[in-house]
Order: sequence, then C-alpha cells, then structure tokens
Amino acid sequence: MSLPATTAAPTPSSQPSASQQPSPSTSINGPEPRDELVRLRDRARLHYKEFLAKDFAKSIKKANQGLPESEVRKQADVAASDALRKALYKWFGLKKADFEAWKSAVESGAVTPPEALEETPELEASIATPETVVETTLPDVSLEQLLAEGQFEGDQ
Repeated sequence: MSLPATTAAPTPSSQPSASQQPSPSTSINGPEPRDELVRLRDRARLHYKEFLAKDFAKSIKKANQGLPESEVRKQADVAASDALRKALYKWFGLKKADFEAWKSAVESGAVTPPEALEETPELEASIATPETVVETTLPDVSLEQLLAEGQFEGDQ
C-alpha cells in the first residue's frame, strides 16, 4: 500500500519569520567562527598593547624619574598604540584607518578589554603547566651545518 505522492507548498505560517531566524552572527552551536576569530584577534591585540605599554612605561620612568605616574601611563599608552599600529601594518598590512577604527571601538567599549573577559574552565585546562609540558631534545646543529645542507626555499 502506497501513499499518494503529494507535496504541500510551504505556507507563510509554516516558515519562520525574520525575527525567529538566527542572526548572521549566531548559530545553534554558538557564535560563528568568524565572530570568534575577531574576538580572539581583538583580545590578542589588547594583550600585546598592554605588554607594550608596560614596557614603555618602564623605559619612560627610567628616563624621566620625576614624571608623575599619570603622565608616564599616558605617554606609554600613546607609544604602545603607535608601536602596535606600525607592527600591524608591517606584519599584516593593516591600514592606519582600520587601526584607528579598531582603537576607537576599544575606547568606546565595543571591544571587551582582556581583564574583563572571564577565564573559562576550558581555557584554564588548555594552559600548559610544567607537568604537562613534554621536553624534547633536538640535536645541536650549527648554522654552518644547516647552510651546508642546501638552499632554503625562501633563498631561491
């Protein structure tokens, strides 16, 4: 016994409305990979900028011992932003306007600063500890030995 072959056209009420459909930046399984990548990129940039600012602050304090702490932080932040902008241009070709747009988003709060991000158990578990690091020994090879083996692909 077979059933008649009928197909019902979807009715407007059976299709999800625009408000019921997931937004382009989310899915059933969470944020889209691109959104996650952008979030991680922003987090890495902010961490690197903080590292640079701390490093510049040490140098500024050493060179100008009488400078107030607020001025040291201000100068260090400006120097760190400039160094990060130049590095992103050199390494990734990021244009100044794109960097300034990102910096404005950070300053306006559209990008979450690293200190405000919660550490998740998954992140904690992924961090290497001395117990989880496997030490490997590589043979000692001199530069002359490497060069004697032939040209590198990038040298051609």
